[in-house]
Amino acid sequence: MNKKETLKNFKKFCSEYVPKNHSINENKYDAMISIIHENILLCNILMDEVQDRISNQTTEEYLGNINIIKSTHIRSLIALSTNDQVYLRILDRTISELFLRTYLLLNSNNNNLSKKNFRTLKDMIKDVPNKSSATNCFIGKLESYFSRYSETIHNKNLKGVDEIKFLSSQFLNPMDDYNKQLNFYNAINESIYILIFQSIPLPYSRLGSSSRVALQEFLSNKKFNKVTTKYLK
Repeated sequence: MNKKETLKNFKKFCSEYVPKNHSINENKYDAMISIIHENILLCNILMDEVQDRISNQTTEEYLGNINIIKSTHIRSLIALSTNDQVYLRILDRTISELFLRTYLLLNSNNNNLSKKNFRTLKDMIKDVPNKSSATNCFIGKLESYFSRYSETIHNKNLKGVDEIKFLSSQFLNPMDDYNKQLNFYNAINESIYILIFQSIPLPYSRLGSSSRVALQEFLSNKKFNKVTTKYLK
């Protein structure tokens, strides 16, 4: 399915199930919806193309992480359609942490990372050798997102809030910090290519025909050229 059809289907879903949320039908949301769907597509490719490319010891945990990242992106569309920004922060925090765990899983001899706390995870990532400047940049972004959204979740105070007014304002008011949320999904998108695809590695030439066709159909020509020449070369 191409990007235009994906946007049309999502807006149809919102008009049927969340008709009061007018903001989701504004064109400015198209970029965010599109990048979420691209991330879901990339998760599908990462699950389909992993055979014989990572060790058997890490395959189950890797597939579990990518599947949760995919399902969390799908839940992000639910949060976006209801303008539930607290739920979005919870999901963003989960995505950030899982990407860091998956990167470490692919770049170390450690398994069962789900039992490691975040501080230990950060220390272990520091010990991964030969990280590129781009890798360090996106690891830093993910660590920052995790910390920032943890504080947002824990500091949210709804004392004295009228429940009905609060819920109605979610549907009728535009999203706060739209640009920051879009920047988050864009950072996750680049992290998929830089931290995961390149760690396996999965160059475009080694992808199966269905994965190559899916990327070509969904991405714009400009993005496709960037992905195949910069990230998946």
